[in-house]
Order: sequence, then C-alpha cells, then structure tokens
Amino acid sequence: MTPYRLVTFAADGTDRPGLLVGDRVLDLVAATSQGHAGTAHGAPTDLRGMIEGWSPRVAARVQSMADAGLGDGPGTYALADVELRTPLRDPSNLLCIAANYRAHADEMG
Repeated sequence: MTPYRLVTFAADGTDRPGLLVGDRVLDLVAATSQGHAGTAHGAPTDLRGMIEGWSPRVAARVQSMADAGLGDGPGTYALADVELRTPLRDPSNLLCIAANYRAHADEMG
C-alpha cells in the first residue's frame, strides 16, 4: 500500500482537492472527469465533500490511484509547482488539545 495524503492545493489560481503521493499531486476533480482508476463522474469538487462522502469504496479507489502512481499524466503536478492550502475551509469542529492540559487544569484549580 502506497502512503498518500489528501490535500487542497492551488494551481493556475484555482483551489482543488488533491492526492499527494511522494512529490506528485493529482487533481482529484480532473482525475474524476477522466475516469482515473474507475472513479465515478460527478465526484465532490472540494476536500470537505470528499471526506463527507468517504466510504470503503472511496477509500479503495483512492488507494488504487496512489498504488498506480501519479506519473506525468493530465491533472498531475510536481509538488514544487503547486501551493498547498488549508485542507478544509471553515471546519465544522475545531478540537484543540494541549500537551500540558492536565497540568494547566490543576494550575487553574
């Protein structure tokens, strides 16, 4: 199994959801429109939509794309040629955990 990361990246002035494998980024919208690795047409156009629709089937397809390698085909970019963005805009939940939380709580009484 090839390790990968889901990212939001900017290329040509547009933010897109992507699959980062090594030093290559695959535009998941472009991959979907081209039927890359059996993806269905009409997939989410942002990372939030992809995560909200996550299922074992989606996980298998994403892993299949990562395992196949990204190469230099359409919709692929060198990591150096894109700008990574905040993965999720306006998250619905924000969790903050400090390493010293217990000690801090004790301090505050």
